[in-house]
Amino acid sequence: MRGATKTFALTSPDGTQRRLKVKVPPGAAEGTVVRLAGQGGPGQGGGAAGDVLLSVRVLPHRLLSRDGNDLVLELPVTVAEAGAGAAVRVPTFDGDVKVKVPAGSSSGTRLRLRGRGVPDPKRPGEEGRGDLIAVVKIVLPPPSDRLAAIASELEPLYGGEDVRSELKL
Repeated sequence: MRGATKTFALTSPDGTQRRLKVKVPPGAAEGTVVRLAGQGGPGQGGGAAGDVLLSVRVLPHRLLSRDGNDLVLELPVTVAEAGAGAAVRVPTFDGDVKVKVPAGSSSGTRLRLRGRGVPDPKRPGEEGRGDLIAVVKIVLPPPSDRLAAIASELEPLYGGEDVRSELKL
């Protein structure tokens, strides 16, 4: 996301080891190749040293997934917050922000936070960043008789409509 400087050991064919530092650019994606010019082995016939090419590996994040330069976050909300609407806190790499969950939101509703995603190495600055997509996930309280009673009161609000009517294969 922000880039980093990493140090690693490189062992040459003759067994000697040396430590190299590499700067991983902000927004580097899985498979991005970082070139360390002149840090490879010596060229044939006394030629100049070659380059070291490193492939970036991005480890998974526990809360976020990446879609291009957009970040996707599953946003847990209560039934009350989804039904009536609410302002909820969403964590970002720039600090927490309040996001309005519109009244009547269902699980899967996507809320876009512009410019809060991954920086594009080819387009520096705020306009070169992707977005953070907060995907609403309605979370029910633990099962109880009260929850069952309240849930049964909601059923008439669907107006007899089959919520699975579009699931035709």
